[in-house]
Amino acid sequence: LRFQQELFNPLQKAVFQGCHLNRDSLGTIEKCIGPDGFESVDSSNLYLGDRPLLSPHAIGIATRSQTRKV
Repeated sequence: LRFQQELFNPLQKAVFQGCHLNRDSLGTIEKCIGPDGFESVDSSNLYLGDRPLLSPHAIGIATRSQTRKV
């Protein structure tokens, strides 16, 4: 699956306004946990059985840190 996502990613970005098939969205969001970002992230991956090329989808809730400087 990863090979196919890498193969089709340039076409996906061009046709679907920059959307990446191979981006680790959930990992990127979880790296933002800390005093200047999110206090917590409650998340999971959702797999679309009939559309494996478009899986996984990241779903969840990120709570902004209360100590964040504005």
